[in-house]
Amino acid sequence: MGFVKFNFSSKKFKNKKPRLSSHQKISTSKGRFDSKLENYVYSDLLLLQKDERYNIKEIKRQQTINLLPGINYRADFKVILNNDSFYIVEAKGFETEVWLLKKKIYKLFGPAPLEIWKGSKSGRKIVETIIPDSTDFLK
Repeated sequence: MGFVKFNFSSKKFKNKKPRLSSHQKISTSKGRFDSKLENYVYSDLLLLQKDERYNIKEIKRQQTINLLPGINYRADFKVILNNDSFYIVEAKGFETEVWLLKKKIYKLFGPAPLEIWKGSKSGRKIVETIIPDSTDFLK
């Protein structure tokens, strides 16, 4: 039995990153999104913004947050309220090890509450809300 030889320098393997999940990037009239779920959550947030009860002034997409020196987290959405306070929204499908680590760091050093949304086209919901508390770090 012989060995199979692979040519990893061929065009087929160059500049390819392994995919960790099955999501597909999509483009819509509202912009380009990393996943269908992210697009649906954005649509939901826009609907909430139209309802005065939610006091949403602005929704920013793909905001980079510095958690610690050298550790950044790119949030899906930053929701700014009329009183200029804000919270972060993450549309989460597949949870990678990197996400789980950043989530733990966010719990300690995040700048604002973090809502984690899960779901599909048929419906989405907030499955977790994280209120950062750096006092946990001291325990």
